[in-house]
Amino acid sequence: QDVLQVGEELPSDPYYCQLEAESCRIFTEQLGRFTLVGESLSMAAAKRLKLLLFAPVCCTTLEYSIRVYCMDDTQDVLKEVMQVERQLGGRLIDEPQVLLFKDSYHNLRLSIHDMPLAHWRSKLLAGYQEIPFYHIWSGSQRSLHCTFTLERISLSTCELACRLCVWQVEGEGQSFSIDFNIAKDSRPLDSEFLCSDSSAPALAGPSAFQIPYLIRQKICSSLDAPCPRGVDWRLLAQRLQLDR
Repeated sequence: QDVLQVGEELPSDPYYCQLEAESCRIFTEQLGRFTLVGESLSMAAAKRLKLLLFAPVCCTTLEYSIRVYCMDDTQDVLKEVMQVERQLGGRLIDEPQVLLFKDSYHNLRLSIHDMPLAHWRSKLLAGYQEIPFYHIWSGSQRSLHCTFTLERISLSTCELACRLCVWQVEGEGQSFSIDFNIAKDSRPLDSEFLCSDSSAPALAGPSAFQIPYLIRQKICSSLDAPCPRGVDWRLLAQRLQLDR
């Protein structure tokens, strides 16, 4: 059920939504599950995505597969992909990359270039792979990915250097360099990326409030009453840039 429309809240509503540049906070009188739904106002709008590259931890064959995930930039989706890759025997081969995906109705294309042809070749018949626009924009498919299967000429070949290109049709693209040794794994642990969330940790129990109770009471009583000079909650919200 619809419980709130941002910007049209009423004081009597049991919910409040604080929408900021990089986060959204929902205040509610009771716990529950909520979904934030919105739509872009123009084709200039972009959705922030994360690109993750995975490859086998151990490879004893001539074929070597690189999986490129295109997913929403949230910690829960990242954890899901990590769990899937652990079951597949995969591991991150580069730091997650940010991709801004525009609301232009154009698909996302991915391709691999600049491989040392004397040692590697691509088994992909087409020049690129493509992910449909609506599969990405809707966010309903959480682990979208493309697989690039490469073949090394000899088992002694362990160095792989190439370039991954990602772009929307008729749009600007991004390229990422890939350079690593498939036999000697010196990449960072996957757990480092799971702990890279920049949001503040949630506090619970006695440490949830750092200000003593009596001082909190005094702050509330001094800010609750509207003041002609504006020295109340309104000014505090304005200084915190939370006065929407």
